[in-house]
Amino acid sequence: MDRDEVIVWSVSGGLMAIWFVGFFLNAGLWIHAFLIASCLLGVFDLLAQRQARAPRKKRSQRKPPAR
Repeated sequence: MDRDEVIVWSVSGGLMAIWFVGFFLNAGLWIHAFLIASCLLGVFDLLAQRQARAPRKKRSQRKPPAR
């Protein structure tokens, strides 16, 4: 696992732990909805950033145009 995957899993795991604690302490439903939404948005945002930073082929690695 690289650094981005570690960040994604630690953030989502931490938020889910907070959600379970809130559930057992009988916290309000809005808190649960907010925590789940923030967890999912954070994970998808990090994955989108990682996809945008994917290495692209350099010019030297491309096939030369057929003549």
